[in-house]
Amino acid sequence: NNRSHRNARIFVSFLFVSGLLNTMDHSDAIVSTTTTSNMLIKMTQELLDSISNQNFIRYQELCHPTLTAFEPEACGHLIHGLKFHKHYFDMKTNPATKPQVNVTIVNPHVRLCGPDVGIVSYVRVIQRDFKTVRTEETRVWQRVEGKWAHVHFHRSQPNNSY
Repeated sequence: NNRSHRNARIFVSFLFVSGLLNTMDHSDAIVSTTTTSNMLIKMTQELLDSISNQNFIRYQELCHPTLTAFEPEACGHLIHGLKFHKHYFDMKTNPATKPQVNVTIVNPHVRLCGPDVGIVSYVRVIQRDFKTVRTEETRVWQRVEGKWAHVHFHRSQPNNSY
């Protein structure tokens, strides 16, 4: 998409001017930036799918053990680690009565903060049976020992549904 490509060029130009990129050919860096952004959006969707499917094993694979979070369920407190989240995964739903859930990432925006940190901001639309709700989310990903890990998120739930 043209907007992503333009943003990638601006970011790469910033790296060059800052001395963080020492080549005049930005094309490889732009491809790399776009590829990383797309991969982080895909990993975020996988994370949301693991939540919808109550797959704690996959959730744990995607998250760093020291994950931090601000979310409505925490009542304004900063959550540290995965134990708080595991509680919700352990609340198994009867498969016969489990509602159909569709989760969509709307209007994602990725900001890369160097080669090892990416921030994905978006609106999450959740369709469950005949009810649709949305949340506003920001997810921080960090490359740790060569592997991307989800390290922090902030989720706000507007007081509206349809």
